[in-house]
Amino acid sequence: MGLFSKLFRKKEEKEKIPKEEPFHFDSPYCRFYYMSNPNTNEFGYEGELLLSGDWVDAMTIYLDTDSPETLEANICYTRLQDILSGREDINEEVKRSMTDYFLSRPELTDDSCTEQELLNGFLLSWLGIFRNGEIKLSFENSGIYADDITVLLKADGTKEIKYTDDNYEEHCDKL
Repeated sequence: MGLFSKLFRKKEEKEKIPKEEPFHFDSPYCRFYYMSNPNTNEFGYEGELLLSGDWVDAMTIYLDTDSPETLEANICYTRLQDILSGREDINEEVKRSMTDYFLSRPELTDDSCTEQELLNGFLLSWLGIFRNGEIKLSFENSGIYADDITVLLKADGTKEIKYTDDNYEEHCDKL
């Protein structure tokens, strides 16, 4: 009987040890968790921003660290604050560019979809801010025949759009 009580007591003691929380920081927007992948040179933080208090309307945010050697993300976090303070402006600007782009390609749009419906149909689902000055935005949409829609705002001010069509072909064009 003494052997079993020692075995069970050790198991109970192990369960009482609190699990260590992954490295993170809290912001007014959400909690950001550190993640790293040396194979793809990704060192940064990711968090889920609730847009309407409902997880259905959540946007993932990625922030690069200031360098691969540090856990600080001050540069990208400051840029995030600037973007979110005028979030509608950058969102509307990019959505307008995408609407114009897809309207110029009737083979990718639903004929019954109006310009305003197309504009309103773009839902920002992912925002990435990178130390090299680039910003990536990923969108979901109804009314067009494309998936995996990503817009890249380059540090030099140019914009690129990438998407996959219904034939699973990837496209990349300037906006």
